[in-house]
Amino acid sequence: MKKQSINNHLKGAQAMIRNAKGNPAILQKLTEWGYSAQKIDEAATLLANTQLAQQSKKQDYSTKKDVDRQWRTDWTAFQQQYREHRAVAKTLYRNDAATLERLRLNRSVPNRITDILDQAEDFYQVIAGNKDMAKLGIKADELTQAKAMVDTLVSLRERRLQCKGAAESTTQKRNEALAELRVWQQEFSRVAKMALKDDPQLLEVLGIIVPA
Repeated sequence: MKKQSINNHLKGAQAMIRNAKGNPAILQKLTEWGYSAQKIDEAATLLANTQLAQQSKKQDYSTKKDVDRQWRTDWTAFQQQYREHRAVAKTLYRNDAATLERLRLNRSVPNRITDILDQAEDFYQVIAGNKDMAKLGIKADELTQAKAMVDTLVSLRERRLQCKGAAESTTQKRNEALAELRVWQQEFSRVAKMALKDDPQLLEVLGIIVPA
């Protein structure tokens, strides 16, 4: 279900509950059918819970979106830099098999993100502070910054997973609250149609349209 349609639904439920309690003629007839002001207040609580769940869901997805955007920016910059540093190191140590192995340059870059970061951690742990790379234009402070970027990406990936889980959890809670509210509305609408069958204008006040 689209977000806007849910927001509209909540607005409709809010108007229904407010008008049911606020219109004496409606409330009197509903009370005769078992829907007193107190019972309608129960729906107001359901609505408040659903609105809160909807807001939490929106906040969690907003946070997730920001983290995802930061991840894409940092990940793209890292990949470009890592490829360059690997190429330079391969050239520099092309005749040094032991160093190539320590830097994990004797194998290709893996496909999985976790494996890439693991490989990069080993690479920068060994190469950070290496003065030989400066001979080919890669300064030591650049390598140190690249190592810090790997640490940042590891943390950012963990946060990304946490945000994804939180967003999914709040969506589920929102859906459960919304389903409960809808059950109440469906039952309320059935009763209202019977209680106010002789006055369709009052039904319209509740947002219930009865075909002519």
